Amino acid sequence: NVMANGGTLPADACLGVNTFAAAVGKVATLACTAASGILVATMGAEAKNVAVTMTPTPGNNAVTWRCTSLAADHKFVPAECRNV
Repeated sequence: NVMANGGTLPADACLGVNTFAAAVGKVATLACTAASGILVATMGAEAKNVAVTMTPTPGNNAVTWRCTSLAADHKFVPAECRNV
């Protein structure tokens, strides 16, 4: 809980995140970096193996998420993930 942690991410920001290395639906993998809380979802072949990265920015009352992807993949991802 970011608010209980003084507006910062805890040491293991992935605590409670269910990551996986085997496909679940159209998502091939979901990874989380403990130190930063950054999530990377890589889609399967049906979805062109596109990866989207979700980066958290903690605040006093909430966490804001930023979605990014490679420029070559922009036509396959939501507008919010096109780094524009």
